[in-house]
Amino acid sequence: ASVAVLTTVSQLLDANETEFNNNNLANVTASLTKTMEEFSLMSNVTQPNVAVQSAPLKPNSSTVLFLAQRGKLGHVVGFTSTRSEGSSNDGRVGFVLYQNDKLFQSRIYRSNNNLSKQIVSGNIDGGRANGVEIAFNPKAFQIKYKYAKPLEYISYVGVGLSIAGLTITILFQIFTSCWLAALDQNQNFSMKKPMFWSFLLPVAFILLFNIIIFVEIIVSVIWKENKNLTRNKKDSLVKKMTATISIIVVLGITWTIGYLMLISHEETNLFFSYAFCIFNATQ
Repeated sequence: ASVAVLTTVSQLLDANETEFNNNNLANVTASLTKTMEEFSLMSNVTQPNVAVQSAPLKPNSSTVLFLAQRGKLGHVVGFTSTRSEGSSNDGRVGFVLYQNDKLFQSRIYRSNNNLSKQIVSGNIDGGRANGVEIAFNPKAFQIKYKYAKPLEYISYVGVGLSIAGLTITILFQIFTSCWLAALDQNQNFSMKKPMFWSFLLPVAFILLFNIIIFVEIIVSVIWKENKNLTRNKKDSLVKKMTATISIIVVLGITWTIGYLMLISHEETNLFFSYAFCIFNATQ
C-alpha cells in the first residue's frame, strides 16, 4: 500500500503547478501528506519525486542523520545514509522528502522564480519533539539567460565585421595619407593640413598645461623665500637657475622652440632648428 501511495504522490508532483491552485484541494493535500507521515514510520521507499525513510529512535538521547541525493535528471534518488544513536529502540522517526512544494501551496507567498524548493517533513512515533533545529546553507543564484543559437552567431559575425572594418579604415588612412603633411601646393604652411590638427594643436595644449605647472613650481617652490626656516645658509642663484632649467627640461617646455621653426624665413628657420636640436638633446 505504501508503494502505491508513494507512486501516486510522485505522479502528482509531476503535474502542472496550476492544477494545485484550487482552494478546495487544501483538505485533500493535507490528508495525503498526513498519510505520508504515517507511512514514513514503517517504510523505506523511494520514488522519482518523493522518498520516505524510517529509523529507530530513543526519545531521551538520539540523533538521526540522513542524506538525500539527486539523479542525473534532477529527480530524488532517496535517503542514501541514515544513522541512529541510542541503546534501545523505544520508538521510530520517519522522514518524507518531497521534490517540490506543489502539495504545500502558500496563499500569501508567491515565488517569482522557477527554483525547485524541496520539502522535508518529520514524524516521531511514541513521543513528542521539544524543538527542531535546522541548519541552512544558502546559495546565491544567477539567472542564466538562454539565447537562440543564430543570435549568438550573428553577434560573433557582427563583432568580427566591426573589427575588420575598423582595421581596414585605419590601414587605408595610413597608406593613403600622411598625418604630418603641413605644406600646401605653394610650399606654404596650411592650417587645413593634417599636421596642424593631429600634432601641432594637441601638443600646444600639452605645452600650455606644462607651462602653467612650471610657473606654479617656480613661484611657489624654487624662488619663494620661506621665512619660517631658521637656517642661515641660503640657496645660491646658480642652484636656483639649475633647478629652473631642470624643470624646463623635464616638462618639455623646450619643445615650444619647434613652433618657431615654422617661420618661413630661411635664416630664422635654420637658427631655431639648431636651437631646437640643442635644447632637446638634454632629454
